[in-house]
Amino acid sequence: EKCECDKKPCKKDVINCLVNRSIDNRCIVPDFNKKKVEDVNSWLNGISNNLSIKYEYKESNEEPGTIIGQSVQAGTSVESVLDDNLQIIIYISIPKKGAGSVDNIPNNTSNNNSNTNQDKIPEQNPDNPFEPLPEEFEKELIVFDKDLHWNSETSANIFENSMYDLRIAPEVSNTYRFTVFNNTGSKVQYKVTFDETNTSNINMKYKLRKNNTYLYDNYVSINDIIIDEALIEDGKTDTFYLEWKWISSENDTEIGASGNAEYSLKINVESEGVNE
Repeated sequence: EKCECDKKPCKKDVINCLVNRSIDNRCIVPDFNKKKVEDVNSWLNGISNNLSIKYEYKESNEEPGTIIGQSVQAGTSVESVLDDNLQIIIYISIPKKGAGSVDNIPNNTSNNNSNTNQDKIPEQNPDNPFEPLPEEFEKELIVFDKDLHWNSETSANIFENSMYDLRIAPEVSNTYRFTVFNNTGSKVQYKVTFDETNTSNINMKYKLRKNNTYLYDNYVSINDIIIDEALIEDGKTDTFYLEWKWISSENDTEIGASGNAEYSLKINVESEGVNE
């Protein structure tokens, strides 16, 4: 199978708190005290940014299922949470021992709008704008970003940034995130390759993180990045964070003077089944 990265927006009325640098209230961590898990999910559904959320249960006198605390202070910007790679822990009340039964407690202890390694995609995943999965994606290796599922003609906004939208300039940088989801029914081996078009010799460099682990933690040329023979279990996800930056160089003035410089990057994901 082969997936390649086109504009086909499928998630509306959400905001990207990094791209827009918005003062929208959705880009501020709410005060969840005395609220419920559905209030957390409602907030997450309003933003497209990838946040790590974890639920922990604590004995208290509050009504079971009520939120009694959070690890990130209310009023903190989503931008700060992402910049500091913070996990937001939500503390949920359960009865003290001998105080009765537990009701209205969600079955999952973590929310998969997260960076944790190969988490299962839950039934309600605010980071996946395509749930439920369309029938055509049954038993396939699925690749998607915050806006769309990839197909052989997909054009993704890899170089989206707060300064120039989809244009780039010296010292401009950002991170593009895409996720590989194994929906094949069995273990899969896959590889990711990159095809760069850079006729103007722009000094574009990259770092790459897979889930919580950097595969390349120093800026390198895209041709130096190799992801081969990666294994993924059925029902699991791998999320890649491609950090890009146009690093200033001596030919920047020449590139700008030409007025017609172009740069593009193609990402290919290919997979095959694994014999066990």
